[in-house]
Amino acid sequence: MALAVNVSSSWKYVKQAYVNVNNSWKAVRHIYINSNGTWKPLYSYSWWTGNWSNCSVSCGGGTQTRSVVCVRNHPGQTGHVGDWSDVADTFCTSSGLAKPNVSQVCNTHSCQECRYNVTTNADNYGTCYDANIVATNVWWTIRGEGFYPYSVAGIYWDGADQGVSLSYDATSATANGYYYTRSTAKESCGNMNTSIPGSTQYTYHNFYDVCRTPV
Repeated sequence: MALAVNVSSSWKYVKQAYVNVNNSWKAVRHIYINSNGTWKPLYSYSWWTGNWSNCSVSCGGGTQTRSVVCVRNHPGQTGHVGDWSDVADTFCTSSGLAKPNVSQVCNTHSCQECRYNVTTNADNYGTCYDANIVATNVWWTIRGEGFYPYSVAGIYWDGADQGVSLSYDATSATANGYYYTRSTAKESCGNMNTSIPGSTQYTYHNFYDVCRTPV
């Protein structure tokens, strides 16, 4: 049932009714009608909530927002159904309805992700060979001793070499939009190279957990 007034013999639906109180026009929240001796409200009020927006960030704590509006309906209806109208929030709060939150925290998990996956195929003596090392998610280092000593480090993530050449003792690096760090060594192995007459080259391989955060 809607409120209507007769204007020049034509009934017009009223979107909002006002009453003059001490020379000040005030919006009418409730209008009652007498039905079979019982006074009943013409309108009811409820909150309509929209869908949450996407989170503002993918990790580290962001914000989602949504629309929340007060809706006037006929009794027994709620939200944007039937003969409804959006009205000022005060119509709902004056009816004792607390306004739902319009924002909330989302994606509070840490932006840091840590992984470790490498196959060394080392024997019981900790001996390994480069061809048998399969790196997926790992920070690796190689250090040589003996003839022509050398050292180098690198990073694998999702099976891909991140393309950084680091010193053996490096503990952090930035590559491809991420900041990488290493933790304590998970495992190690080595191999002996005697291909050069009169020389001994022993190579140590160390493998670490690798963590990354977006930059």
